[in-house]
Amino acid sequence: MLIIVTCDDSWAFLKLIQEKLTHYFSKKHLNIDHRVFSDSNTAIRYCLKNTVDLVLLDVEMPGKNGMEMANILNQKKPHLPIAFVTSHEELVFEAIRCRPFGFIRKSCLDEDLEDLVKRFLQWIQKRNQKILLDAEGKQVSVSIPQILYVESAKNYIMVHTAKNIYKIRKTINQFEKEVGRYGLIRCHKGFLVNYAHIEEISKHELFLTGEVSVPLSRTYTSSVKDAFMQFSRR
Repeated sequence: MLIIVTCDDSWAFLKLIQEKLTHYFSKKHLNIDHRVFSDSNTAIRYCLKNTVDLVLLDVEMPGKNGMEMANILNQKKPHLPIAFVTSHEELVFEAIRCRPFGFIRKSCLDEDLEDLVKRFLQWIQKRNQKILLDAEGKQVSVSIPQILYVESAKNYIMVHTAKNIYKIRKTINQFEKEVGRYGLIRCHKGFLVNYAHIEEISKHELFLTGEVSVPLSRTYTSSVKDAFMQFSRR
């Protein structure tokens, strides 16, 4: 069961999008628990206190608007996918700063919503992707999104997550071939980074979730920035 939250000040629109989301997910043989809110503060409280898989926010709301709501949620739940709903397409560019999962234009509701559901299900599949690491004689299953970065250490690599560091007897080139398609990218000859965890890019460093930084070399700056921008505009 997937938990989806939609916040919009129009109850007529909330009813409409509830019907359409149920339809699109049922086509994929999936059930959803769709929670709707017309008040931004109530929606935020619910999202922070409960497990939520996807949030849809109206860009223009009384009280806190969608971008303000997204900034609050991004601080507390940085990996929660948030999509903006808007009838004013000129606001899309401003909303990109919040790194949304996507946009739903009310003028293109069916087209945009179906595309969002498709990409969301692909993201869910990727989020659940795990790899088996042979860490110093122990077999450890690690979720790809948990990996912050990987660094080379002679004949070994060190796989860093928020809670653990796994020492693996493998070259960084070998590991890159295994996990590159899942969102880990080379940022330095001795480092791979999960671009989903990048928060800031400076001239010689990448700043990641959890106040972590890794080096960025000139050779890889362009490819890292391109990957980061594509991720930010999903």
